[in-house]
Amino acid sequence: EDTALAAAGHLRVRGEEVRWVDGEVAARSVDRLGAVELAVRPLKQPDPELVRAALVDGLRREGLGLLRWNRDTEQLRSRLAFLHRVLGAPWPDVSDGALLAAPDWLEPELSRARRRSDLGRIDAGQALRRLLPWATGDAARLDELAPERIEVPSGSRIRVEYGGDQPVLAVKLQEL
Repeated sequence: EDTALAAAGHLRVRGEEVRWVDGEVAARSVDRLGAVELAVRPLKQPDPELVRAALVDGLRREGLGLLRWNRDTEQLRSRLAFLHRVLGAPWPDVSDGALLAAPDWLEPELSRARRRSDLGRIDAGQALRRLLPWATGDAARLDELAPERIEVPSGSRIRVEYGGDQPVLAVKLQEL
């Protein structure tokens, strides 16, 4: 090692690496000579920005399923996707590609996350609600433009499904 350092000491690099590896955040301090790792130690307190970048990489590789989703959250996402498709701006694009391209919608929870399990604690519904067009006042019209449920003549409140090209209200004939 001493001979290598004497001959190629200008290639020596020390630094921190924080990456998404095998479904987890891996943080380590590395001492390298070119491509050869001379010493590797785990990092106990990695740079939070590097951890955030690794978590975003993990989300992009493994998908938004790493977050906490439930039926109501999926319904909200479908409603927002419908409004974006039909009305465009100011309704946000909530496709996987758009959400993963700009992960700021997950703040401040993402900046506090340190590992994969922390991603599973992020409430995707709460994060999606932050994307609503509050500044224009349109967010208050969400239930008017894309209601979650519609009351039918029988008095039942039936959930509208927005997953397809058009909203669907599946009602039993007896309820009409």
